[in-house]
Amino acid sequence: MDVIHGYRDFMKSPPVDEHSWLAYISDYEQVFEPIFELLYQIVGIEEKRALFASIDANELIRDARAGVACVDERAIRRRAQDAARFLQFDEDFDVYLLVGLGHIDGCALRATRPFLYLGIERLVHTDRPVLIAHEMNHLVRFSRLDEFGKRMWTVGQLAIAEGLALLTALELDREPMTDGNLQRMLFCSSATYVQMNKHKRDIIRELDQQFDLPLTKERMTTYFMAQPDAVIPRTGYFYGMCIIRALIEAGHSIPSLTSQPTEEIRSLYKTLGVE
Repeated sequence: MDVIHGYRDFMKSPPVDEHSWLAYISDYEQVFEPIFELLYQIVGIEEKRALFASIDANELIRDARAGVACVDERAIRRRAQDAARFLQFDEDFDVYLLVGLGHIDGCALRATRPFLYLGIERLVHTDRPVLIAHEMNHLVRFSRLDEFGKRMWTVGQLAIAEGLALLTALELDREPMTDGNLQRMLFCSSATYVQMNKHKRDIIRELDQQFDLPLTKERMTTYFMAQPDAVIPRTGYFYGMCIIRALIEAGHSIPSLTSQPTEEIRSLYKTLGVE
């Protein structure tokens, strides 16, 4: 496992305009291009320009400096390796410590050489052991399953992937699935968690209907992105967590489920008869 300290390049010469941003992004194209395509769902230069223009450079630099102070390579390595062993993943992979665009704590998308990305500018406000375990599950699942090689995923594929990732830290650390722990895994407020559970049946019913639909930019925003004006944000995460939690309680394990295709997991869940 290699750890790439790309944030040092950013800190030496922070991007301040479109050209410097493009230069920085191109140095880590293998990481940022999948992020643009799959998470931001933008491919054109004009959309990238608009994104760069929306960044508050001073705020990003300030947050990046605070994040650098949180970098503990030994702890990052240990947690990533522990998660890899737990998930029975023995392939080599890289960890990129980069300053992103201010929106993403971390990610692990399908790549020729698997990688884990951590957004340095967001580390101060992130539970780092939970984040690393979460993203390592994505790294393993996306690397092993051909269904994630397609350009457009479905709502259900991402929901199941997030459900698996959300519960990885608890299972790895052998912690109970209490409301407090589940809220922590969801990275949400107590008020949001209460609302999610209050409207659980409605959320499950709606996401069941969306399961096989393409994960368009609109659906990504609606079900998986933080929205200040949303009544209940990021319900796709909660939906996926409900499915995986039920399967774990029925005797299935995170390591085995992580390597199973989405449709197999969906079928297993249906056999439980959970409402």
